[in-house]
Amino acid sequence: MNKKLSVVMAGIVLACGLVGCSGGGPDLEEGMWEITTEVDMPGMPMKIPAMVYRQCLTKEDVVPKQGPANQEICTYSSPKTRGNRVSWSVECQSPGGKTTSEGEITYRGKSFDGTLTMSMSGVIEMSGTNKMSGRWIGECQ
Repeated sequence: MNKKLSVVMAGIVLACGLVGCSGGGPDLEEGMWEITTEVDMPGMPMKIPAMVYRQCLTKEDVVPKQGPANQEICTYSSPKTRGNRVSWSVECQSPGGKTTSEGEITYRGKSFDGTLTMSMSGVIEMSGTNKMSGRWIGECQ
């Protein structure tokens, strides 16, 4: 193999390792997912119980959404995919103020885990982190 071709091939291998070359999105089993979120908000008088919900996820809709963040008061950025990692941001505006969040999850076929960091401003000033995990449970209903 000539030297130029070797350098080009090495560059392609390195680029695939850094950004992922799947082209088809993350390793995500499309269908119904059970998603669990655990909230950690320093300063809260008591721990908020874990929340469990279900959502249909597809390669075109890879971001878990829940509660008010799934309603029209929120604006999502286009998700960025890097291999099996998906990241996004969301901004929600309500009469009480604004919440901004940054999320990142890693898919592993029929499971994922990740975090969503959030910051609230307005009537209440708070910040916290949601730990998220998901598992595929079957076909979308």
